Amino acid sequence: MVHPKRVAIIGAGPGGLVAAKTLLLSQPVGHLIPTIFERNAGVGGLWHNTNGQGTRLSPSMRTNLSKFTVCFSDLAWDSAKAIPSDIPDKPDQCHSVPLFPTAWQVEEYLQRYASKYIPEGSIRFNCTVTNVALEEDGQWRLTWTNSTDNIVHRTVKDHFDYLVVSSGYFAAPYIPQVSGLSDFKGQVLHSSDLFKDRPQSEHASGSGPHKVAVIGGAMSGAEAAASLAMQLSSSRYSPGTIATSREVQIHHVVSRPFWCMPHLVPEAPDQAKTTFTPLDLCMYDLSRRPSDQITLQTGPVPMERAVMVNEFLERLLGGDQNDLGNGQLTMSSSEKSNAPRIAISETYREFVRSKELFPVIGRLESIKAVPEGKGILIISNGETITQIQDISQIIFATGFHPSLSYLDASILDTLNYDPTSHSVPLLLNTSSTNHPAFPNLGFVGFYQGPFFGVMEMQARLLAQQWADPGHIPPIHVDETYDSLKALRQSVNNPERVPQYPMGDYVGLMERFAQILAIPRSNLNDFPSRSGPVTPCRYADKSADFAQSQLALASLTKFLAKTRSSSHVAKASFRALQGTWKLDRILSSAMPTFPSGTFSGTASFKPRYPTGEEYDSEYLYVEDGEFMTEDGISMQGNRRYVYRYREDLDVISAWFVKSDDGKTVDYHFHDLKFVEDSPTSIAKGSKAQGYHLCEQDQYSPEYSFHFQGVSLKKFDVKYTVRGPKKDYYTDTCYQRW
Repeated sequence: MVHPKRVAIIGAGPGGLVAAKTLLLSQPVGHLIPTIFERNAGVGGLWHNTNGQGTRLSPSMRTNLSKFTVCFSDLAWDSAKAIPSDIPDKPDQCHSVPLFPTAWQVEEYLQRYASKYIPEGSIRFNCTVTNVALEEDGQWRLTWTNSTDNIVHRTVKDHFDYLVVSSGYFAAPYIPQVSGLSDFKGQVLHSSDLFKDRPQSEHASGSGPHKVAVIGGAMSGAEAAASLAMQLSSSRYSPGTIATSREVQIHHVVSRPFWCMPHLVPEAPDQAKTTFTPLDLCMYDLSRRPSDQITLQTGPVPMERAVMVNEFLERLLGGDQNDLGNGQLTMSSSEKSNAPRIAISETYREFVRSKELFPVIGRLESIKAVPEGKGILIISNGETITQIQDISQIIFATGFHPSLSYLDASILDTLNYDPTSHSVPLLLNTSSTNHPAFPNLGFVGFYQGPFFGVMEMQARLLAQQWADPGHIPPIHVDETYDSLKALRQSVNNPERVPQYPMGDYVGLMERFAQILAIPRSNLNDFPSRSGPVTPCRYADKSADFAQSQLALASLTKFLAKTRSSSHVAKASFRALQGTWKLDRILSSAMPTFPSGTFSGTASFKPRYPTGEEYDSEYLYVEDGEFMTEDGISMQGNRRYVYRYREDLDVISAWFVKSDDGKTVDYHFHDLKFVEDSPTSIAKGSKAQGYHLCEQDQYSPEYSFHFQGVSLKKFDVKYTVRGPKKDYYTDTCYQRW
């Protein structure tokens, strides 16, 4: 008779949950009994929310990756539709899960995953592990405290046969030591606190412009800077707000230029008319890898690969970002030979273009405190020194560092722990899953930017490794150890260091599939070695077959839709943001309605949606001069509100009330994108609308011309016919 072995799992985030589920179902079933220790009151880890207030993330924050990547192989989003019960702003909302789920929807997904696969009582909540030691008999001794509301009720010790570390990389916000920071009297925040502690822009002391500095690149820096710019824009252009004459500037300090990518990228970036697909499904397409066997790319990035990836990203964006005007984000030829850097944001690019956000390339060297609670930032790019005056708020988007203080010092020494190496704190083996010195110790999701699919693969590897309770095979050092060690040693050659040490998602999934002998599922109507890498394509024998097939069918259906006109509305709406130069020709058949030309500017000002069912919204502001055919000149202006609704994939235009010029009045028209013949590619993507005003019919026609992810220009033509009106307008919008 086989005696069950006990497994302690630290952390009930995605990694801990998938580890517990996988070990429970490993063969022979029942020989491994996992217990999860979670310091919070619920599952989710980074994604855990407390009464609608996230511990690390805003509940409404969207994922950077699509729902086809943010999932496990055998729980389809279609069967786990998140229904919010305690989200303050949307208590009754019950929509299908969007393409990029919100943080609270990911938490709900993980709750359903735990309910489906983890037996009741297997997770010990409000338990913080304080010490882990290895006994002489090879067992792990865990010490933990049980507490509620930060009150420790008792301290407990117990022994386990196996240990899985899944406490993640996001244990504590990291704020670097900067000379002069302790003397700065302004507001200092970490980006993870932005949604909880609103920056005090309206109440900052002193006179002159109010300046906010966001410190840090990568994902969180761009996200924090864009979030602040959005907050400011919405406060100016939403109903019930009063514009302030005080200037507010947002400066984003980042060490290197980066590619700022939206969620959706073009299938055909060189064409004016194209369909769009999620960035992750594009980047993780198997057909983009060399035709021979897919190999895992780890360690420092060779120059040839860096150039290849940077040129691909440049094609997706439609340029080297010099068109944004700031110059700081322009990708020079020398920069494109460095390891690529990416940030994902729907609004960052256009906030830079419209001079509402100012990137500054360099590193924060020091802060000089000045009166009125302000400071001067000293920025160095290695060649020149830049000073940013009058900073009253500093937001550090400098990431997190893992907390491993609970591991005994001797264990940390053996794992080559380096607390100063935030990206590679441990030197592990087999894609950061195990270590030769501790065959009964495993790591799941313990690396920067962990993918759900990779965490699932890591858990499967541990289940295979521990399949025989009487014998654990030795672990041999592989290339993972050497590549991580090389990255640690690359501090003097940062241009070769990848953004994430284990960022090759395709290589990781294929490598694990080879080790575990898991065949990759093919997609209908796709060649065998093509289509995106997603967890549902790598289901193992223990997976819920029905769930895996449901997820696979959902992915196949989505990809087929993407090949048509899918997502053009969403991509077009995003690209409208900012200021445009407009030229309009008005031709009237009625003598009482003059013909002429109109020239001026049009701005799409982003603001938070004013209707619960809408996902994005602009206040459209148009100003200019109308010149009649008779040479009479007059000033003109108009305002609309444009909205986007994701569940219907529809853009709509609305009239605004004249008393404040901000409040939505009544519906004008929807934009319905239409299919044209293949020969119309050069004419852009077209959309049509219709509006009946009493007996006058308005028939607008839009034409969007893309260059990569950006709109090169767009045209709007109106044909208005009726007893009171008979005219035609043709308006061309080009970037200002």
